[in-house]
Amino acid sequence: MIELQGFRYITIVLFSSIFVMLNTKCMSQIDYIGRPTINYVNSHHKVWDIKGVYFTGRYGVSTSFIKYKSIDQDKHWYLGTGIHGTAGFLSQGAYTTAATSVIKNSRNWFAFTFSDIADKVDTLNINQRFNLCSNLYVALQYRFDFHHELGLQIDLFGITFGLPVDAALVSSDLSAKTVTQRALPTLFNYTLVGSNNRGSLFYALNYRYWLNDRLGANASVNYTYSEYRTNEKLLYGNSRFRQIGFCFMIGISYAPFHKKYRN
Repeated sequence: MIELQGFRYITIVLFSSIFVMLNTKCMSQIDYIGRPTINYVNSHHKVWDIKGVYFTGRYGVSTSFIKYKSIDQDKHWYLGTGIHGTAGFLSQGAYTTAATSVIKNSRNWFAFTFSDIADKVDTLNINQRFNLCSNLYVALQYRFDFHHELGLQIDLFGITFGLPVDAALVSSDLSAKTVTQRALPTLFNYTLVGSNNRGSLFYALNYRYWLNDRLGANASVNYTYSEYRTNEKLLYGNSRFRQIGFCFMIGISYAPFHKKYRN
């Protein structure tokens, strides 16, 4: 009799255990219905970048914050909006006529020089200049995997501050060949394409490599506009002078609001 009761007790415990295991498995399956995988991946939707630059007499530092949003189902393409602040120190530079009214007849809208209208392009030589600019920008980014990202960044509009500097205007139309002018960075920046752009602007091809969930490294190639205005209009009614060039930046990336989600 005792053996029979023991057998019944063992049977009840065994069937109870099987029931609990089956029920737990079913609940687990129900919990993940509709999810293709349950792998955790890094979001990196909000990113803070700090970069330094030194290239041919140009050096400075830039910091930015951007928020990305996925625009495809596979979560490879991302569109972002951000803001950056850049402090630049330049040892020397030649700025050429920038006013659209003067260079609109040139066929070289995206060129560094306007050789086909050289007789109407003057040069403003500026030494030891500093400016601080802040622009809103948009970025289109492709995320290859957890570690690698490549994006295109375009400044939209912003503002630039700087100290007044002495500059030397060089023109073939001046009898003395040079004349001293007082110049300041153009205050408002905005992108209007080609020679219509104004102020200080950056267009960058940016690469990020994430070392872990929060910290990464970044590098970018930047196509830059930097513009100064003279206090008075000079030859051809022009007071705007621009320098166009390339610079390289390297730095670190940080995801301060890092989170993980199920893909």
